[in-house]
Amino acid sequence: MRVLASILGHLLCISVAFAIKCNVCYSSQSMKECISNEDLVDCDELGAGFEMCLKTTFVYGGSDVEIKKFAKSCSYKSTCEEGSETFKRCKRVSGKICKLDCCDTDGCNSGKALAVSVVVVAACALMAVFL
Repeated sequence: MRVLASILGHLLCISVAFAIKCNVCYSSQSMKECISNEDLVDCDELGAGFEMCLKTTFVYGGSDVEIKKFAKSCSYKSTCEEGSETFKRCKRVSGKICKLDCCDTDGCNSGKALAVSVVVVAACALMAVFL
């Protein structure tokens, strides 16, 4: 009986999380074209550890050549934090469009995570001590 209680207790304490889902697309023409080809994907299918959804708009260059990149993807939190500063410098230097947006909520790209209640955490702590 004690083994069964231990197994049930551990199952109760497992935190289940759904990976963030992000729209993924790429275009060298426009964001409108990117959006027309986007797919909603489970970021865990692309790699481990993605926590954020990313949207970038990059238009850079002089009068002769202009480089355009438009993308939506899954991202690491660190990439969003470091990239934000890089894109700010890009805009100051180029005067063109250098935009990076990151988000991690349902409103941004349909990501979901289950919340763990305080009662469940307390029960897990007590079980760890007594079992």
